[in-house]
Amino acid sequence: MSSAREKLLEAQYFLQRMRETSSSRATFKYNLSAFLSAARSVRWVLYGEHENKPNFKHWWNSKGEWAGLKKGEKLSDITGPVRAANVFFDKTRDMTIHERSVQPRAHVGVDATARVTARASMEAVVIRADGTRERIEANEPEPPAVHEPTENEPSVEWRWYFKDLPPVVDEKDVVTLSEEHVVRVEAFLSECESRFAS
Repeated sequence: MSSAREKLLEAQYFLQRMRETSSSRATFKYNLSAFLSAARSVRWVLYGEHENKPNFKHWWNSKGEWAGLKKGEKLSDITGPVRAANVFFDKTRDMTIHERSVQPRAHVGVDATARVTARASMEAVVIRADGTRERIEANEPEPPAVHEPTENEPSVEWRWYFKDLPPVVDEKDVVTLSEEHVVRVEAFLSECESRFAS
């Protein structure tokens, strides 16, 4: 197995850890940082493995969707969503390595169900023509006893979102965007391996 493919497996491992640890801000961020680093390393390691092969550099440079920012270009200038997402992941990785940790924002969804039993009753006073009063009460019968399951715990779903996504990248949660990114990285790696296998 190539070192680049090992890096891809590492990225997939940290992606799985992100899925499993979404309810812990710190743990999720650490796994996201490791994912960003491993996913970015796939291409660096791949380049090192194949850079001296005939036609490799031409193929590499033809992959415009992986091209970094050009001089004077800003992330918001990129009009292609795939390239914008790829550059965003690379820039976010660079930021987490060289400047500060990534700070995704959380969206927490809580789904809770409860069973409520209501009972209706009515009370009336009838005043007859002769002045007598009659009190009338109407009550619904007691509802049958219902066994409430103890599994009525609310379900909580944590989703994390990147700040400052490029405008052309659809607003999706971090895990979904990371899954899409790792698919693109794997396709890039597989294409390279099929063209330049030793």
